[in-house]
Amino acid sequence: MPGGIPPGARLYYTTDRSTPTLASTPYTGPFVQSQTGIVRAALLSADGAVTGPVSTRDYQIYAIGTTAPVFVSPGTDLGLWKISLPIGRYARPFEVDPPFVASFSSPPYFQPNADGSIDFAAPVTGLHSPGSDDPRSELRQMNADGSLASWHVGEYAQTMSAALTVTQVPSSGRIVIGQIHADDEGPVLVLLEWRGDQGQPGSLYLSIRIHPDDPGRPTVLASNVPWGSLVTYRINVSLDGILTVTGNGNVAVVPLDPAWNAEGQYFKAGTYVLDHEGDASEGGAARFYGINIAPTP
Repeated sequence: MPGGIPPGARLYYTTDRSTPTLASTPYTGPFVQSQTGIVRAALLSADGAVTGPVSTRDYQIYAIGTTAPVFVSPGTDLGLWKISLPIGRYARPFEVDPPFVASFSSPPYFQPNADGSIDFAAPVTGLHSPGSDDPRSELRQMNADGSLASWHVGEYAQTMSAALTVTQVPSSGRIVIGQIHADDEGPVLVLLEWRGDQGQPGSLYLSIRIHPDDPGRPTVLASNVPWGSLVTYRINVSLDGILTVTGNGNVAVVPLDPAWNAEGQYFKAGTYVLDHEGDASEGGAARFYGINIAPTP
């Protein structure tokens, strides 16, 4: 705010569409808005007068409930992906583009298997990309001609489905297993992550930016998922900008802000380890049995 916060003023917010008053909730730090609603915030003076514009944001994250498990065709068409690894030269992660990735392996970081599955692994000590402090062994969506995929919300319906088993977690317990990412190190629209301790049941956490300028909005998509069990998910963006994320039979639906229409997007899948502390024995790993993508004009 130009000139800073007026002396004695305090930020208040509501989640019921009403204009904030001194009886509303004072803002003390980030909070989770995990269901449909309107958040309004305003600076109020000690006598309750509004000292600036009322900020309004529409949050429409809501769980529909349960649904049938996602079917994922076995195998992954590596002609539609490039791989980024936590190893490389000159402090830059090593990347392999199509068509070469189809015949490439670098155990234990990236190992396609005879049955069509792929093992991904990244130690916490691994190299990281310029836009992150954390290592990854992760696929990035490409076009069939080998160029970088970059689709727009409202241009095509887009779907990525995957089936996997998490086999190792770092001390943070956090591994990203699927994303929708914007071009040029832009904002992440969707972040789907496994959270849990090694050998213990975990949860699928979903973070969504409804608007490109929003921070991620975390919510639990599925909880008490047994360690070593099959995880399935589907991320779909419809032609009219409705985001639907299904994970282990649970569903969340989010109408996206039209501001996303201007951002080029692409899918990512693999193991993006949200931890960079510890020794080389620590890290994250997963076996993916299939990763399917389906752009639909």
